[in-house]
Amino acid sequence: AANPTRITQSQTRILSPLMTDGSRVYFPQFENSGYGVADVPTTGGESAEVATGVTNPELCDLAQGSHAMLLRSVLRSRDEDAPVYIQPKGGAAQRIGDILAYDGAWYPDGKRILYSADGGVYSSDLAGESRQRLFSVPGNAFWFRWAPGGRTLRFTVIDRKTEETSIWEVLEDGKGPHRLFPELKF
Repeated sequence: AANPTRITQSQTRILSPLMTDGSRVYFPQFENSGYGVADVPTTGGESAEVATGVTNPELCDLAQGSHAMLLRSVLRSRDEDAPVYIQPKGGAAQRIGDILAYDGAWYPDGKRILYSADGGVYSSDLAGESRQRLFSVPGNAFWFRWAPGGRTLRFTVIDRKTEETSIWEVLEDGKGPHRLFPELKF
């Protein structure tokens, strides 16, 4: 059995999800009534805020190769749809059209994103111009993760009325969205 090792201590509230590019762990944080993104080496050390050009940034996903982050700019609450940005490493943040999303993720090819809003999951080009509704879910979809090979996608759905969460899966083309483990209550 593996023994966990603490890699950092933080005075801020560390939020989910945690993501890694192999050398660093990235995470959303909440401090002084605002959101931000921080990172820490996977070998351990002090965490540090990651500079972004986005007000109140919330980390959605890291691009493969970690050349960019996908962020939301939280306006009032994490529970509301918010503007989506691409934050390239060492570059200026770029708004993705006028998209407002509950969460988002890169496609494995890095040329498109998918995002959730108003009970639907959509795909878009990086300019936010070519959008397509892929499928519907009974709530808000978030924490999108692609299986190795990029053929299936898993994500979490929170029911807006009951606040019950469930894990879902869908094929890359948006066909066959279905709940996994329906006997489990989260």
